[in-house]
Amino acid sequence: DEALPHPTNQHWFVFCQKHGSRSIQQCPHFFCFDINQKTCRMQHNATCIHNTTNNPPGNAFNLNRG
Repeated sequence: DEALPHPTNQHWFVFCQKHGSRSIQQCPHFFCFDINQKTCRMQHNATCIHNTTNNPPGNAFNLNRG
């Protein structure tokens, strides 16, 4: 299993399971997805991507992409 940064929102991440399913997950309040640690961390202690859009989860990109 692997967690990857969401391409447009630092508070979300894509959880990919070994059997091929993917889902968008959200970090807790005041946390963002740290791209180096590949986990949610407090924003002031994390290296996170910058938000690029306010699209709701599922509309930001195609989860079926390989």
